[in-house]
Amino acid sequence: MPKETGPGFWGLIRKFLFDSPRGWGEALWRGAALWLVTTALSCAYMVTQKPQFIEALLAPDERSRALEDVNKTTKKTEIEQLIEAFVYRHRPDRFALIARVSSVGVKLIWSNEDARGWPTAVEGAMSANMRPIIGHLVLGECWVGPIDSSGTRWQFCGISDADHHHGYIVASWDSSPQGNNLADMKLLAQRIGEILF
Repeated sequence: MPKETGPGFWGLIRKFLFDSPRGWGEALWRGAALWLVTTALSCAYMVTQKPQFIEALLAPDERSRALEDVNKTTKKTEIEQLIEAFVYRHRPDRFALIARVSSVGVKLIWSNEDARGWPTAVEGAMSANMRPIIGHLVLGECWVGPIDSSGTRWQFCGISDADHHHGYIVASWDSSPQGNNLADMKLLAQRIGEILF
């Protein structure tokens, strides 16, 4: 004989799901409650595990086009010269300028190699490994550390103005970087921000 569940939390859940409703009102209430809980859990899953699906919900004014449209501006040459000087001086194995096109969307603007194989996304929705990094970038700061199990050291520096986070620059070195590259990289991000905004 099955053990009777008491009036605790699980007992209420069991009664809610398996006992027959006493009338139309209770059936309607149970259906609405079940729909609400299912919707809330689905939304929580989408926001945390599949953020690319919330792109359609973002308002157009949340999108930053200035960095995304850098290739169409007259400032392109000046920005490319700054990037090339940094790459020449510090010799990163990988370097990219990334635009943030929405709260979870990114677009590759410039790279010294094909960045599609990198351990973080440079086109489309941001990778989950950007979660601990993005807070630093939004504040215009830099972040240093590995982003995958290879242990490769990556550096990210945010490009922001007073109101918005527009993108970031990212670099990594297979060997030890030369010189004061983090300070120079932060200065480069600030200079790109000054040129564009």
